[in-house]
Amino acid sequence: MRLLLLFLVICNSVYSNGQEEHLYPFKIDNLYGLRNGLGKVIFEPQFDVAFESKFGKSSVEINGKKGIVNNKGEWLYKCTYDYLSVYRNEGKRMHIAVIGNHNKYGVISRTGAILIKPKYDTLYLKSTSIIVEKKSKYGAYHMNSKLKKTQSKTRVKFDTLFSYSIGRNIIYKAKKKNKLFFFDKNLNCIKKDSVDKIQANYETKIIEIKKRDKELFELYETVDIDIMPEPKPETIESEQIYDVVAHSPEFTGGIEKMNQFISKNLNYPEEDLKNNIQGTVWIEFIVYKDGIIKNIKIVKGINENLDNEGIRIIKQMPKWKPGEQQGKKVNVRYTMPIKFRIQ
Repeated sequence: MRLLLLFLVICNSVYSNGQEEHLYPFKIDNLYGLRNGLGKVIFEPQFDVAFESKFGKSSVEINGKKGIVNNKGEWLYKCTYDYLSVYRNEGKRMHIAVIGNHNKYGVISRTGAILIKPKYDTLYLKSTSIIVEKKSKYGAYHMNSKLKKTQSKTRVKFDTLFSYSIGRNIIYKAKKKNKLFFFDKNLNCIKKDSVDKIQANYETKIIEIKKRDKELFELYETVDIDIMPEPKPETIESEQIYDVVAHSPEFTGGIEKMNQFISKNLNYPEEDLKNNIQGTVWIEFIVYKDGIIKNIKIVKGINENLDNEGIRIIKQMPKWKPGEQQGKKVNVRYTMPIKFRIQ
């Protein structure tokens, strides 16, 4: 009997914690507030727009300016910018946010400190590296490991700039008027000879490991990062996957048509329908410049059945209207929710 009571207490605690973590918008007199799954009001009605929480955080909007709040009733980012999107450092808890005003973008830390002023046309983020573009000229910033400050940067003057890996070494390669420049992961300028030496050492290490242990070599190949082929200068922009663009991709016909498509094609798994399992599946994918959707993956799921149904719906979608940057169609990473609600 005691074990049963203990089990019930634990289950109730887990359920309550889950309900407390999630935030749901409610509306009073044309203003939105946020409350948790237990009905407790976390934010009184004050927002023009408020969204259901994702990872314990909700996007809100006041007078056209965007902000982010959490389920503890705290402001993570005040409603200051036209554009605001939190960027997680490859699954780590540390994060920064991309901000934008008047189609110019920058970066702020999780404390709200401005790391990069919003003055660039495009930002491309990867781990602690940020490649920026302004008037078709490229530069880069290097952040410290905790994403609290910029440690170094290059001038925004290159015709092309991209990063690639040699083993575990990150190399930046830039080009200006047919002259090549190389930088290490800290954006220190290095000579081509140094890059060749890194490449030679890496290849030597691979050969040694292969000779010593074939199985270990296969593991090493899996864990390490493959060397990226150098893109042609004229196609470098088309090969990038953007997180922030001037015009986001959208379902052909707009949000209303997309909701109709989902409603018509969604098949609620019988097992979950019977057990009254509901929630939101967050799915990430890339909308390529030809409108085709690829690289679909679950960002935050519910269970295997509902997750798979969410992926199936995305796979069935027709071509989207691709995102645009400076009047050109580009590849864009996109995240959207598929909601499962039992009426």
